[in-house]
Amino acid sequence: GYVVSKIRSDKECISAVGIVPFLKEGQYVKLKGQWVLHKLFGRQFNIEEYEEILPDSVEGIEKYLSTGIIHGIGPITAKKIVKKFKEKTLDILDNNIERLQEVEGIGEKKFKIIYESYIEQRDLKDIIIYFQGHGMTTNQCIKIYKKFGVDAKSIILENPYILSDEIS
Repeated sequence: GYVVSKIRSDKECISAVGIVPFLKEGQYVKLKGQWVLHKLFGRQFNIEEYEEILPDSVEGIEKYLSTGIIHGIGPITAKKIVKKFKEKTLDILDNNIERLQEVEGIGEKKFKIIYESYIEQRDLKDIIIYFQGHGMTTNQCIKIYKKFGVDAKSIILENPYILSDEIS
């Protein structure tokens, strides 16, 4: 959704506003947008596009999963998952998520919560990446996803004019 956040860059801490789904404290992101001067809040970065930067170290992966970005995974479960799969954790999530059930404490019910959350995020990220590559803003991408769901790409490729009718 719409976020108002403080983001720490290499040089400073900045105020940033915009539509960024699934943003959690501790994530690394690459932002595109423009600086604006808000009459009440001062200098802000208006986010138009974002890209999540995934960690590649075991410690980074554990910290990333501990943020709660995926429903059903908190700090304790994140530690258990990373202890089991180490640097292959994110690959397991992407390509063989069922293996999470090998982790102590992840039964059928908890796995279902994790799976549904992860799949929804992955589908939305795929749509954002695809349509931002075609000049859409993050906000427009989210509208497309809400309107057409996971089949958005194929629906719009079949009839691109549907966007002018459905997405303003």
